[in-house]
Amino acid sequence: MRRLPAVLGIVLAGSIATACAPSFVDACPAIGYIAALQVDASAIPEAAWVQLCDGAICSPGFGEEESVDTQIGVSSQDGVWGFAFLAREPVEHASIRVFGADGALIQETEHNVEWTHSTARCGGPSTADTVMLQRLVS
Repeated sequence: MRRLPAVLGIVLAGSIATACAPSFVDACPAIGYIAALQVDASAIPEAAWVQLCDGAICSPGFGEEESVDTQIGVSSQDGVWGFAFLAREPVEHASIRVFGADGALIQETEHNVEWTHSTARCGGPSTADTVMLQRLVS
C-alpha cells in the first residue's frame, strides 16, 4: 500500500515538470514538404508528353526516365501533368514544352508562376494555380 502514494507522487511530479517545460521543446517535425505545379494540357489532344524547364533545369524529356539527379519530377493523368520540385525551390518562370507521340515538339510557351506559401508555424507545401495550356494556332 505504501507504493501507491509513491507512484502517484512520481506521476504528479512528472506532470508538473512537463507542464512547465520551456517553449523550445515545442519543435516542428522534420517534414520535407514538396511543392508541386499542375499543367493542364487537355486542350491539346495530341500531347503525349509535357516537359517543364526553369533555365537549364528541366523535368525528364520525352522518353527519358527520372534519375537520382532529377530535380523536377513528372507524372500525368488524363491530360494533366504534375511537376514536383524535389531538390529545389519551385520555379517562378517556367518554359513548358509539349511533345507529340512521335517525340516532335508541338509547342513551347513561357509562363510566370505565382506561389502561395504556407503561413503556418511549421510551414507546409507551397501551392500555385494550375497552368492551363491552349493549342497555339499557326
